[in-house]
Amino acid sequence: MFSSIFNSKVGQKLHLKFFAVATLIALPAIVILRIRVPRNVEPYYVRFTTPPRPSLILGTSRGAQGLVPSEIESGVGEQFAKPLLNFSFTASHSRWGPSYYKAFLKKLSSDSKPGLFILEVSPLSLVVDKLKKRTFGAQFSTLDREDLLPESNKGLLNCLKFMNLNPNLDYVRCRHSRALFELFYRPLPDRSPVYNLRQDGWLEVSLDSLSKPEERIAKARKHEKMLRTTQWSTVREHWLKKSIIKLKEYGSVYMVRLPTDLAFKEAEDASYGDFDQRMQEISKELNTPYFNYMLDAGKYRTTEGSHLYRVSSRMLSADLGLKISKEASQTLIE
Repeated sequence: MFSSIFNSKVGQKLHLKFFAVATLIALPAIVILRIRVPRNVEPYYVRFTTPPRPSLILGTSRGAQGLVPSEIESGVGEQFAKPLLNFSFTASHSRWGPSYYKAFLKKLSSDSKPGLFILEVSPLSLVVDKLKKRTFGAQFSTLDREDLLPESNKGLLNCLKFMNLNPNLDYVRCRHSRALFELFYRPLPDRSPVYNLRQDGWLEVSLDSLSKPEERIAKARKHEKMLRTTQWSTVREHWLKKSIIKLKEYGSVYMVRLPTDLAFKEAEDASYGDFDQRMQEISKELNTPYFNYMLDAGKYRTTEGSHLYRVSSRMLSADLGLKISKEASQTLIE
């Protein structure tokens, strides 16, 4: 009965009227929301409003602040597809695992090859919490399971269904406990001007220093204490390897460890002194170059000990671009 109505001329007219009304409502709403959702609303938003990209930077907050796409692009020249997008977040959102894997594949454009993929690695991106006595009211033999990874059950990347919309109302829905209609009369506030999320995904922090020397040491001790509550994750290592293998289908992959203050390096060495050896083994196994800038710990300026200062970010990124270019050229010769 209903199918015959909708297939009739009356049904077709109803369809047209419905879509006309929906369009009249939707278009002004989208225009207004583009204005009412500020570009710099959060240190993530812009990354979910750009089209898919052929080249990506992946990692946690060290990568988000420390790797500058424009500087790397200048160094590599025309060897890889552009533009390069920094799609790094934080240890809460983008440790190596299934949620991050699914998210960056949605952001990846396969139209242009070869792509460039820079994977920022650190101990924090490859660990899980040590087993607690009781977790979620139940007893487990290990927390190193995909279904128990924190971001697998909650978090922004797990919530988002759309990665390439502008404005991205799905992002607003996932990040803010506010009805969308409220944006018409109460827009989201701009983030502090200290944090500038650029269109290429680089999170530029504009402070010369976020802490005094004694505060940096205290932060490093806190970092070391936190790392002692973690253990190496074979699940996260598996997803790092899986990410490398998958991305190699689209271009060249490079791993990089970024430098910190010496106090933070010592904190990480205390719990994961074999980290670089593990990365070198993965590098050899998967034929993926590994650039270890932690060997230069203390030489690059940081904001609070763990994340690179913006000038240092540009310097290191320019150097990394040249190293990648050299590595790519040698690979072609071989």
